[in-house]
Amino acid sequence: SIIEVNSFGAKSLGYKKEELENKSVSVLFPSKFHKPVQEQIKTCLKHPTKTHEWEIQKVQKDGTPMTVKETAWVEYDLNGLPFLRLICEDITEQKIAELAIKAERNLLVDGPTVVFQWSGFKNFSLKYVSPNAESIFGYSAEDFNTQKINYLNIIHPLDYQRVINELREHKNGVSNKFVQEYQIVHAKGNIRWVRAMVQITRNDSGNAVLFNGHVYDVTEQHQAQKETKLAKERLISLIEAIPDAIFLKDGKGRWLITNIAAKKLYNLDKIDWHTKTDQELGELRPEYMDAHQDCMISDEEAWQAKKLTLSTEYALNELDETREFSVRKMPLFNEDGSRLALVIVGSDVTERKQKETEISIKSEKLEQVAWMFSHEVRAPVATIMGLANIFNFDNYTDPINADVLKRIRKPIDSLHSTISYIVKETNELDK
Repeated sequence: SIIEVNSFGAKSLGYKKEELENKSVSVLFPSKFHKPVQEQIKTCLKHPTKTHEWEIQKVQKDGTPMTVKETAWVEYDLNGLPFLRLICEDITEQKIAELAIKAERNLLVDGPTVVFQWSGFKNFSLKYVSPNAESIFGYSAEDFNTQKINYLNIIHPLDYQRVINELREHKNGVSNKFVQEYQIVHAKGNIRWVRAMVQITRNDSGNAVLFNGHVYDVTEQHQAQKETKLAKERLISLIEAIPDAIFLKDGKGRWLITNIAAKKLYNLDKIDWHTKTDQELGELRPEYMDAHQDCMISDEEAWQAKKLTLSTEYALNELDETREFSVRKMPLFNEDGSRLALVIVGSDVTERKQKETEISIKSEKLEQVAWMFSHEVRAPVATIMGLANIFNFDNYTDPINADVLKRIRKPIDSLHSTISYIVKETNELDK
């Protein structure tokens, strides 16, 4: 049982002195530690000349666990009976910190970030390298710590001088935190991209005394950026080869991508059009403001429709000629429904419309010719055929023949007039 406890010790456990004195020591420990505590007490009494230390978990009055470091030795009362004197130190926060450090170290061992700490600038004098260095560089932490490999020597020659200059600038006071991206030569000879987040520690004089760097591999990101850039270049090449005017605007109506046909349409060859809205472009080219305003109206209609829309728009070319365009607009949205982009394809249909008009006119003329054949030709031909039936071919001197010839002249003149008109109209169809 507990013979005596000071006020501070009792309070740290959530008790008053009188609540603990003469109570079993077991009230201070979780049940799983009852037997080990009894064994430890026996060990101390068995070796009374030694000072004993151990770490164990206690439990406060409210059930909160706490880790303590106990130092115990044997003393004797006035009757010569032994008892234990213990000094308890609360090391709960220390243990939590140790566990956090251990977890951090485990993360570094298996994680993607390599930690460097160095003091020198010229010779890159390393103080610490995390154990996972080999995962990025192909060289072990020992290779760096023993200076078998100097980190500066694995920086790619194309980036070396830039990295050194940036380090020097920040060392001399530009800032204490900065980020660098550069290429390194892996132990196997292949090239990798890394991003280094560097923090500088300075002394009271402002001089850099310690560099801490967190380095991680960004090769895949750079490769993805390279592939994206290549895909974009191919897309632009394809867009430029299309004769239609093509536009890509963001959700706020700013121009992101366009081709030669579109720039030519709005005379934008010498204007920085990228990320500008139709309103801004109209202000730069006032002569095209009406066309830009029409675009803004039809753009909004497409956004509201939330589907592919077709419309007709008009614009002036470089010769101030009005051109007619058939415009298709497809709005694209983010997952949350906000506006992402608007794809626009404008096809110049001026010539096609002119051809359609010409065909329509010719079609009308052909219908007129057909009607003429049906009505204006049939009547005189029928008359001529009827008169021919009463003509006396056996006796040309028959008086009736003179009357027939007299009557046949009128339908012949009518037929001649009709045929002449038809010939004229058909000749115009070929022009």
